[in-house]
Amino acid sequence: MYFVCAVPPPGTSGQRFVDSCLWQDRNSVYVPLSPGQILQNVAVPLQNGYPLDIRVNDPSSLLPAPIGNVAGNSLAIQVIGPSGLAQPVPIASRNATGRDHILVVPYSTPLQLLVHSSSFALKDASGNALASTTTTSFTILQGGSPPSFVFNVAGPLP
Repeated sequence: MYFVCAVPPPGTSGQRFVDSCLWQDRNSVYVPLSPGQILQNVAVPLQNGYPLDIRVNDPSSLLPAPIGNVAGNSLAIQVIGPSGLAQPVPIASRNATGRDHILVVPYSTPLQLLVHSSSFALKDASGNALASTTTTSFTILQGGSPPSFVFNVAGPLP
C-alpha cells in the first residue's frame, strides 16, 4: 500500500492549498500496488487551508540568523496534527523587529502549536512570561476568526 500526496509548487506564495504530504487525513489517497505494477491517472484531491501566521517579535535582534527558512535550534515553532507528527513552521519573512512564520494548515482539524526555546526567554502578546516549551490547542473553522499567535523574545536565558 502506497500513500499518494500533492505538494504545492515552490514559489506559490499566498496559496491556500494544504500540503497533503504533511497533513494525512481521511482524504489521503492510498494505492495498492504489486511489485512492478504501474498505475496511471491517480486523482489526488487538494484541500483548501488557512495560512497560519505566527509573529515572533525580536526587537533586540537576539535570535541568530536562520539557515534558509528554518528557525534553527534556538527557537522551534511547530504545528502538531491529529497524527501526532510535528510540522516545522518555516520563516516566511524577516525584518529588523522580528519574523513571520507561515504554514498552511487544514480547516476543522484539531491542531497544537508548540513553541520551544532553551536559549531565550519568551513572552506572549500580552507580555506574560512563557515556559520554555509552550503548547496551545486550536482549530481553525472556515469562515471563523482564526487565532492570533504573537511571541516576544524577552532576552537570553541565564
